[in-house]
Amino acid sequence: MGLKEKIDSLFSSEEEDVETTVEEAEKVFKSRKSKDIADARERAEKLVSETDELMEGLEQSLEELTEYEDAADIQAVEDVAENFYKSRKRLVENFEASDGIREHFEALDDFVEDFNDVSRKEGVVMKRVEQSSGVLSEKISDVVEHRDTMSDFLEKDYRPVEELEQVSKAVEKIRDFEEEREKVQSQLENEKEDIDDLRQEIADKEQRIEEVKSTEAWERKEDLEEKLNYLKSKKDDMERKLSRNTSNLERGLKKLLYSIENSGTEFEGDKNKLEELKNGSFSGVENPLPELEEASERIAEEDLLGDRQLEKFRDAVEEFESFEEDVKELEEYRNGIENREEELEGLDVIEREENLRKKVEKLERELEEEEDRAETLENKLEALKDDREEEVLRLEKFMEKTLGVDVSLSFEKDDEA
Repeated sequence: MGLKEKIDSLFSSEEEDVETTVEEAEKVFKSRKSKDIADARERAEKLVSETDELMEGLEQSLEELTEYEDAADIQAVEDVAENFYKSRKRLVENFEASDGIREHFEALDDFVEDFNDVSRKEGVVMKRVEQSSGVLSEKISDVVEHRDTMSDFLEKDYRPVEELEQVSKAVEKIRDFEEEREKVQSQLENEKEDIDDLRQEIADKEQRIEEVKSTEAWERKEDLEEKLNYLKSKKDDMERKLSRNTSNLERGLKKLLYSIENSGTEFEGDKNKLEELKNGSFSGVENPLPELEEASERIAEEDLLGDRQLEKFRDAVEEFESFEEDVKELEEYRNGIENREEELEGLDVIEREENLRKKVEKLERELEEEEDRAETLENKLEALKDDREEEVLRLEKFMEKTLGVDVSLSFEKDDEA
């Protein structure tokens, strides 16, 4: 080292900035404040031990009260002195203080307050007692002074020790955040593995569904469904046609049947067929065309409908010329539907596909639940990262304030990425 560097090092009062890990923060702080911390701890030990010495002296001075005899031989004064002795003796004997100086001071402060808490009568008597011996007053004054010295020490010179404790607690808190973060990270990774497994299982089941759908049995099933849909469509069309034609007859048949029942209008055909058609039922009616043609004549003869309504009735009757063929065709459609439905029920390929589909749906529900749990863990992980970073920032600011240098803290291992 050159002369200039030696001079610079001797006269330089600036310390280097701190750039270290959170794990080393306490060690670095302790190193920077080592002398102050050592001096404070040594001084604290001395103050604590001094308390014991002062308490022994106070206890000895109290014993003098047991031999006190009032100069004027006033019994009441002697009684008060004796009671004072007993109560203060108990305070001294019951005094217990921690080795930790902060707790030690608080216990001592309480003791002083209790010891000096005297009634007016006790105060008068103790002044009388002190005239013959001032040792007790001196001893309690020593304790009070010791208490005040300790208070000043804690306010100023003991700070480095408590600052180190704050750094230690902050590091421990950050470490707890980090441990919890690693725990949640591990849980999240397990969830993601479960999610991957579920997705693979779903993909496998869907592949099996595709394999089922590529079989001849599935082709047969689709062919049957196509034919079934065709037959249902034709059935519906025919039912609508017959229902529409029957509906168009309703008004005329209603009037005719009323006229037959109440006005004596003659009708040679099967009147029950007209009743069925009037009520919209055609399934059980066998070839009603002769009855409808006769009904058309009777309605016209009896003038039961207006011209336009009569024409509409006659048009509907003409539609019934193909009634037998229509009903037969409808029955064929129904039979065809029934046959194909029975054949479909006999295909086990449908049940296999349905079972696989149900398993896929169950797995998809499980997957959704797993993804929700993963999202919750990701949110928790982010919150822990934020909490950890906030605590690191607070620690950096605290160390900067107490050390008087810039502080930058990182982690020995950080797998955030």
